[in-house]
Amino acid sequence: MLGDASRSIWNLWEVSDADGREQVGIRFFGDSKSLDFFYRTPSDTLMFQTFTTVDVLFDGSWHKLLLSVKKNEITLLIDCKEVSTAQVNDKQPISGNGYTSIAKRALEDSSVSLDLQQLELYCNADKAFSEGCCELSDLCDGSVEYSLAGDLPHCKCSHGQPGAQGSTGPQGQEGQKGTAGEPGRPGNQGIRGDTGAYGRFGDTGPQGIVGIKGNKGVSGRPGQSGVPGPKGYKGFQGGVGFKGVLGEPGARGEVGPKGEKGARGIVGQEGIWGFPGIKGDEGFHGVKGDQGPPGTRVILSFVL
Repeated sequence: MLGDASRSIWNLWEVSDADGREQVGIRFFGDSKSLDFFYRTPSDTLMFQTFTTVDVLFDGSWHKLLLSVKKNEITLLIDCKEVSTAQVNDKQPISGNGYTSIAKRALEDSSVSLDLQQLELYCNADKAFSEGCCELSDLCDGSVEYSLAGDLPHCKCSHGQPGAQGSTGPQGQEGQKGTAGEPGRPGNQGIRGDTGAYGRFGDTGPQGIVGIKGNKGVSGRPGQSGVPGPKGYKGFQGGVGFKGVLGEPGARGEVGPKGEKGARGIVGQEGIWGFPGIKGDEGFHGVKGDQGPPGTRVILSFVL
């Protein structure tokens, strides 16, 4: 790792689909010195398997990273030594119409400074256990000291140990303009930026056409009472008004003085007979009457 790669979050290897969604990859976390293997499940959920015992990968030296992924098991090897094994869920098949990227930052669409000598992908998950690490040996043409294959095959180093960094050379001449590259794939959605400053007011636009008449609005709320105005001038005398309506009867007045005796009135008409009166009290005994005439003599006979 070079530059800030040991302190950044970046993907060593990543495969995304045609829409730019991550499918599978290996991610380094420089702040926590850890490594994630992420993959997408058949339920379209992105899962992460974290390995924390990988501090040696951040020491600035050459290392060989091997990852064996089987159906439900993943094994991590560093410098041909098994470091950790973990169980994983079912994985979604990788789409062949996507994109593959190497050494790309996780939060930005840019690359990290990295010296990558070799990257190989195999369909055989056991291939990682038969890999050798002779390119990390101090003695070229020696035996593989860290091989896990069981035998000691002859080693042919592809390169020597990294030498000391040379001094900066003089600036070269400006090169010719290169041809335009192919259009890049859509990047991941960036983080939301800060709200920008307010822009200036735009110029007044041309007057628009007259719009259609709108609907009648709702009645507004009553306004506040205004300030009393100054006293006005005395007005002219008004004309006689119309006769008012009859008012309600007034209250009963006080009894007036007794008036003079009036003239005799005319005789009224005969009234109708009244109802029979109540039986009066028993009257006094009358005067003794005169003696009546002699009576007739009657003879009665009976036959038995």
